[in-house]
Amino acid sequence: MSTSSESAASDTTLPISAIVITLNEAGSIGRCLESLTFCDEVVVVDSGSTDGTIDIAAAAGAHVYNESWKGYVGQKLSAIEKTRNEWVLWIDADERVTPELADSLRRIQNPKSKIQNPRSGYRIRRRAMFCGRWMDHVWSNEWVLRLFRKSEVEFPDRVVHESATVPGEVARLNGVLEHYAYDRIEDYVAKSDRYSRLAAEELLRQGRRVRVWNLVANPLIQFVKLYILKCGFLDGLQGFQVSGLSARYTFYKFLHARRM
Repeated sequence: MSTSSESAASDTTLPISAIVITLNEAGSIGRCLESLTFCDEVVVVDSGSTDGTIDIAAAAGAHVYNESWKGYVGQKLSAIEKTRNEWVLWIDADERVTPELADSLRRIQNPKSKIQNPRSGYRIRRRAMFCGRWMDHVWSNEWVLRLFRKSEVEFPDRVVHESATVPGEVARLNGVLEHYAYDRIEDYVAKSDRYSRLAAEELLRQGRRVRVWNLVANPLIQFVKLYILKCGFLDGLQGFQVSGLSARYTFYKFLHARRM
């Protein structure tokens, strides 16, 4: 896998379309869209916001569509279908493109750049914030495929924790995608409770059998993995909180699956 961001994906101008999925993201969508000014277009697919998200996105120049919820994968596929360019950048409403990452993306768009082996996609390093602190250990080394050719991208059919895949060559970009994940512990708990039920459905879809010992062993393993092996203790109190809450999420995932 190449780690260079200096080569372009074609020898002509490479316009990029960005997609954002929203639901009541008025507090973050403005800053998200401000970081996407280098994109040729921005498509926002909303699923019924009532807090002004749609108005903010429209005022920022995005093409906004209001659609019923079709699931995480279905909603993103709908947004991709609405883009006019081959290259698509997927970004969440609580994420922002840093200046260094934007510069890397601009170099890809440079019509003077050439490449002998065109890529199918690019991975971007994501840095997440939890309750006012960057999680540089417990949530570290996360490279996510977010820029891809829409003619090649696939999303495995998953209920939650969806990810993109491409069959061709993938490179890495310089710069960081900042994820302003949670300002309050309550927000994390509410989302993890919702996700744990969806993750339980995914376990059952995969034919996974849940034993009683999974309720004890898997949460413990998850805590040790994040807090000890990934040095979450270096992230201070927030590192401990993330590790503990992740173990809690794992417990409820297996508990819901066993009840189902």
